[in-house]
Amino acid sequence: MLVVDDNRALQQLAAYVLKSAGLRVVTAGHGLEALEVLAAEPETRLVITDLEMPHLDGFGLLHRIREQSGPPTLIVTARGRPEDVQEAARLGAAGVVKKPFSRGQLLAAAGPFLPDLPLAPGADSA
Repeated sequence: MLVVDDNRALQQLAAYVLKSAGLRVVTAGHGLEALEVLAAEPETRLVITDLEMPHLDGFGLLHRIREQSGPPTLIVTARGRPEDVQEAARLGAAGVVKKPFSRGQLLAAAGPFLPDLPLAPGADSA
């Protein structure tokens, strides 16, 4: 699984939550770096990305992933405007998680794409 965010603290928080659920996580700081990771690791099962990033933003990353028939992509963003959510969906986002997120929200959003994700009791807590 790939977590993409230019905010290192939020990137590491998302990675920690996912790793604590037993997932292998790779991180990237922007969309161009994420595309390099996807090229090197084609078995990536899910991408979780921010929208606002330098070099290639989340919308651009979504577009490129869709062009390449890449893995499902979830958006994790502080942007809650309906037009942002609609644009993300139009570009193929599998879902949107609003920042700040809880452990349970992130795992619940990732769960449908990772059928072997062990959702432990209490996963809905922060």
